[in-house]
Amino acid sequence: MLLLTEISQLKCAHMGLAVVGDVSQSFVRIAGARVAVSQDPSGKPVVACPMTAPKPCTTTRRMQTGHSQLVYINGKPACLSSVFGLTDYPAPYTLFNANQVFVESSS
Repeated sequence: MLLLTEISQLKCAHMGLAVVGDVSQSFVRIAGARVAVSQDPSGKPVVACPMTAPKPCTTTRRMQTGHSQLVYINGKPACLSSVFGLTDYPAPYTLFNANQVFVESSS
C-alpha cells in the first residue's frame, strides 16, 4: 500500500473529489509532499459531487481504516492507500490517486 501525502486525492462514492491538503506534520516528505498521518484526511472539502438528493457530499469525516500499524511519524500512524471513511452525506470515501509511487508500506 502507498503512503498518502498532502497531494493525494480522495473520492466519494459518487466520484466527487477531495484533496488531503494541509497535514499535521512537516518532518517527513515524499518527493516534496508532506506525508499524511492520523486523521489528516478528515474534514476535507469534497467538490463536484453530482448527488443532488437529499444533498451532495461536501466534507470527509473521520477516517475509519487505512492507518499504518508499522509506520509512525511523531507518534502518529501514517495514512495508507487503503483509506476508508464516510462523508457528511454519509457516503464512503476512498483513495482516488495517491499521486506518489515511491514509498509503500504493508499495513
